[in-house]
Order: sequence, then structure tokens, then C-alpha cells
Amino acid sequence: MEAETRMATPRQLAYIERLGADTEATIGKPLTELNTMEASELIAELLQKANVGQNGKDTATGKGFIPPTARKNDFGSGARLGMAFKCVFRKWTSNGADIFQHRNNFIDTVLETYKLINEIAEKALETGA
Repeated sequence: MEAETRMATPRQLAYIERLGADTEATIGKPLTELNTMEASELIAELLQKANVGQNGKDTATGKGFIPPTARKNDFGSGARLGMAFKCVFRKWTSNGADIFQHRNNFIDTVLETYKLINEIAEKALETGA
């Protein structure tokens, strides 16, 4: 069964507009044509550019090393935690699991997922992806 493609939410579009203005980024595709996945990826890219600029790096390329201490407090970190929560929550509820009955296990799973997402983000920064 193929996953349904949903269009970007109004909140995502508003956030992209704000980040785009903050980073002076040009977005090649009309915002109203973005699906939720494309919007999420664009938000992550714009957050990276915004955070790179705050740390004195080149905002035009969005590349450069951000020390882990700076990354812990950035907007991307909060977004990654939200993404981890959402992924784990969806998986658990789609399988009929009660997150409140297994609260500690749920929290541990969210935190492990968050660590994995952060590890991937750090590797992407190291490779300049």
C-alpha cells in the first residue's frame, strides 16, 4: 500500500516563509506545491542555514562545522526531538500500544530515536551534505 502524499500544512508554510526571510534564502518551488515531507526537509535546511549564520559561518552555502555545544540549543535540536516523538508515537499507536501504560519504555524509545536522528544530522554536517 502506497503512502498518501499530503500537502504541507499552513504552519509549515508560515514557518518556511519566516525562516526564508531570516536566512534570505530563495526557494525554487512555489510553497503551495510542497508536500509535508518536502516542507519538513526544507525547514531542516533553512534551520541549518539560520544556525550556521548565527555561529559566524557562511550562510550562503549553509556549510561549516557547528560545535556540538552550539547544536544542543539550536532550533534544529527541538525539531529533531519533535520528529523523534512523532515517529515513535505513530508507530506505537498504529500497533495499538498504550504509551501511558508503558511510559518509561516509550520515553526511552523516543530518546534513542532522537539520538539516532542527531547522529545522522552530525554526519550530514561533517560531510557537508
